[in-house]
Amino acid sequence: MSPAGAAPASTVRLSAHDEALPLDVRLRVWYNPGERSLFSLVPGLLGVVLIMPTMSSAVALAREKETGTLEQLLATPMGRAEFWFGKLIPYVISGLLSCFLAIMVATVWFKVPFRGNGLAFGLLTLDFLVATTGMSLLMASFVSSQQAAMIGNFLIFFLPSFFLSGLYQPVPRELSPSTLASHSLPTTYFVTIARGVLLKGVGLAELWPETLALAVLGGVSLGLGIGLFRKKMG
Repeated sequence: MSPAGAAPASTVRLSAHDEALPLDVRLRVWYNPGERSLFSLVPGLLGVVLIMPTMSSAVALAREKETGTLEQLLATPMGRAEFWFGKLIPYVISGLLSCFLAIMVATVWFKVPFRGNGLAFGLLTLDFLVATTGMSLLMASFVSSQQAAMIGNFLIFFLPSFFLSGLYQPVPRELSPSTLASHSLPTTYFVTIARGVLLKGVGLAELWPETLALAVLGGVSLGLGIGLFRKKMG
């Protein structure tokens, strides 16, 4: 029996003849060693779940048009920016609460790890909610019924978020219409953010491209919404 720590006889013979030593190659999956599909799927689904407050904001604006409540609001000295942010803020807060509950379910029920910073994730979620709610309100300003607002949100945000956001398969790198559509969806960036914070433990320093993209989408949608909004009914 060879002493403890001694090299195997086959290795000694190979090295004596200047041959390459045998390698023991083992595949290791980072961040998800058990290769559990839920660990990848659940963080991505957070972005789809948080679209619900977005749909509610669009339906609420369309309902005010149908009932005539919007005309009463437009008769007040309220400015366009005040009106727009008044519609935006409640649903952003609702989205943050929904995100907190979803994170609790993901970590407690599905045992998904949360390796990142909670405050950083909250700020990134806020960035995402401002972008999605702003885009939803902008879309709702062009429709006049709740049904149209709901269908528009479903076709523009909810359905594409399942297939184009990288939830089930990575977004293609080559330039194509589907790639352009993917990068126009806030959910695409939030899927990367959620997986990065929960599974990899990364923060703002690593996720700044996604953060910047969401800020641009939110700023453009809010700017267009305020600029195109008129204190009159068409």
